[in-house]
Amino acid sequence: MLLPDPGFPDYLSGIALANVRYETFPLVEENQYLPNYYESTESQKEEGKLMYP
Repeated sequence: MLLPDPGFPDYLSGIALANVRYETFPLVEENQYLPNYYESTESQKEEGKLMYP
């Protein structure tokens, strides 16, 4: 699962309940706090099955 950073704290409780592996991706002011998919790593693109917006 891919999580935005910063993100809502409730996201982490759902992940803990589901017992899934997660990685974070940065949301930065320069990109208006939107995900930059071009900066995702290859493993994130291949292994990520779910992403919180």
